[in-house]
Amino acid sequence: MPATLLSRRSFLALSAMVPWALGARASTASVPVGIELYSVREELKKDPEGTLRAVSQMGYEGVEFYAPYFDWTESQTKQIKKLLDDLGIRCFSTHNDEGYLTPTKHSAHPPI
Repeated sequence: MPATLLSRRSFLALSAMVPWALGARASTASVPVGIELYSVREELKKDPEGTLRAVSQMGYEGVEFYAPYFDWTESQTKQIKKLLDDLGIRCFSTHNDEGYLTPTKHSAHPPI
C-alpha cells in the first residue's frame, strides 16, 4: 500500500489548526455539567442529602431543583444550601409549575 505524503501546504494548514483545536477542547472542559433533579425526584423526596451526595460523587457540578423545594422550611433550605456549598455544587436554575409562582407561594419561602 503506497504511503501518502502531505504536501507542505496541507501540513501547514493542519499545523495551524492544532492550537485552535486544543483551545476549543480546553474551553469546553470549563463548562460545568449539571443534572435536573426532577430526573431523581423519587430519591430526592426520600433522602435529599443522600441524593445530592450521590449526584456529587457522580461528578455533577450543578443542579436544577424543581418546584417542590417551595414546600421546604427555611431551616431545610439553609441545610440544603450548606450541603451544596460543602459539596461544591451550584444550583444554576430551577423549573417550576406556574402555581408556585403566585405571590403567596413565592413570598412565603426564601430562594436557595
